[in-house]
Amino acid sequence: MPIHNPNQQQNQQQQNLWSAQVFKGSRKRSNQFGTDLNQLLRVEPMSDRVRKIIKHSYPDAQVDNNGDILLSELRIFMATPAFDSWMQKFSATGLEIKCDRHTILEKSEQMLDRYGNIRNHMKPCGEACPMRDDPLGVECSLGCTHSGRLMFYIYDLFLEGIEKPCYLDTHSWKDIQSIPAQLELVMERYGSIKTAMCPTFRNQIVFTLSRSQVDIKRPMTDKSKTYTIPGTNQTKPCRTGKKTDGTTWALSLDLCPEWTQEFNNWNLATQVRAMGYAPAQHLLEGIIDVSARVVNAVPVLPPAVEEETVEQVMSEQDRHDFKVLLAKNGWGVNIAQEVKKQFGVERPGLVPSSRIDELYAIAEDAELAKTYQAK
Repeated sequence: MPIHNPNQQQNQQQQNLWSAQVFKGSRKRSNQFGTDLNQLLRVEPMSDRVRKIIKHSYPDAQVDNNGDILLSELRIFMATPAFDSWMQKFSATGLEIKCDRHTILEKSEQMLDRYGNIRNHMKPCGEACPMRDDPLGVECSLGCTHSGRLMFYIYDLFLEGIEKPCYLDTHSWKDIQSIPAQLELVMERYGSIKTAMCPTFRNQIVFTLSRSQVDIKRPMTDKSKTYTIPGTNQTKPCRTGKKTDGTTWALSLDLCPEWTQEFNNWNLATQVRAMGYAPAQHLLEGIIDVSARVVNAVPVLPPAVEEETVEQVMSEQDRHDFKVLLAKNGWGVNIAQEVKKQFGVERPGLVPSSRIDELYAIAEDAELAKTYQAK
């Protein structure tokens, strides 16, 4: 089976396509990967304007010597309806193979340009992957390694009119396994990981991207026994078959708390309207709503002032005394007729609390009570 939703038409990584790139580690030093930043994310802005907006939106963020921004969390919403992952192999000349562990999608071929220069060109390839029937944990015989790309918009940049996506590449097997699972939970709850019914911020679902420390099991190795990694000249110690406890800083996608509150308010207001009532003012006050930028939004009715009813302000003792008063004057079931006639509601408990004195006056009207009692 494919590793997970391979993207066969990846956009070229040209600088003008992105507003920023996000990394889990520091910048490379010569040919070595940068050190992992643990709980931090590194944002590499593509322009000074992007850098200025992010610094203003996250005042606690750090700035390193290269001008990159280090922060612990980022407010985002998805640019694609799925998390893309695949297998790929790099060499000194660049990308050589791109595969989904089922079919080789692209292969690099050398070609001569008009000047006689040798160039590598990725061409579509439909060959079967030699690892098609093997578990994903088994290393590829061609030397491919797993990779995933999360494409998203930074919430604070979008507010300022920068509508270019960002991306974060990960080669962590833990991330590639856990991110689809996290997004699937949101899909089950809201029916999408991108578009929401709630008319807040262009109907998008807002996430908080961060890193959290999780427990993992690492395979134990025997340094006295080594093997050569397929497709490379590198060697690695053989596994013993046992595992040891360890930890890693994995990517975490959580729903933005402000967005969740706004969605719950909208959902509650919708249910209140369905029952024929006007929702309370606080349910209609958007927390992250940008009404001027809403596209295809669900229309929101003008807010209505909602007054407390008698049953909401009465204590248990007051309710008991009121029932005794009604029984004493012989109202019985006939009180509903008078209450509906004078107040327009079905029962005394729904009378507005500001008119409670009128309700008591009716209940104390013995002559009217006797008239009902005589019928």
